[in-house]
Amino acid sequence: MRWLDFFVTSCIKTKLQWASAADSRRSESSTQIEVQKFTFVRSNNVNLDLTILHQPNPIPMRELNIPQGYQRIMPYLIVEGAAKFFTFMQTVFGATEKMKVMRNDTTIMHAELQIGENTIMFTDATAEFSVQNAGIFIYVPNCDDTYEKALANGATSIMEPVNQDYGRGAGVKDAFGNTWWITAS
Repeated sequence: MRWLDFFVTSCIKTKLQWASAADSRRSESSTQIEVQKFTFVRSNNVNLDLTILHQPNPIPMRELNIPQGYQRIMPYLIVEGAAKFFTFMQTVFGATEKMKVMRNDTTIMHAELQIGENTIMFTDATAEFSVQNAGIFIYVPNCDDTYEKALANGATSIMEPVNQDYGRGAGVKDAFGNTWWITAS
């Protein structure tokens, strides 16, 4: 089958108001969906109908009061040995300290590190708040160097550096249980 065997016989555009059943009474929760219906006819007179749903404008979000220097989504990790995690992040990824509040002389209640324009928040695990690890994708200037730094600082290899379609990538698991997908474009 070749694309040249088809031609469009009709295209119908309509707009629908859509709202979830729970919010059907509130007009501000609805959004317009554009529906495009195409009919293709192949040279052997076999029709193919295609319907495309498109939301031209995303659902409007209320304005958020995000403090300067913070992002809408930030990981919050709970780790055993937050002070050592702090050092790992500075050594391997060049993170800088943004904030650190101690619970006592040895445990971190809340800390924030910055890598580029991004913030990672973390704390020491407690009886009330158990360990919560994450898998994190991070762009770095040099994949191989960062991978080697991570291994030298207690991480274990998940995937050695390899060229991918999107750049040179590697994977490590740090000593705190987090997985890092390290990539250089």
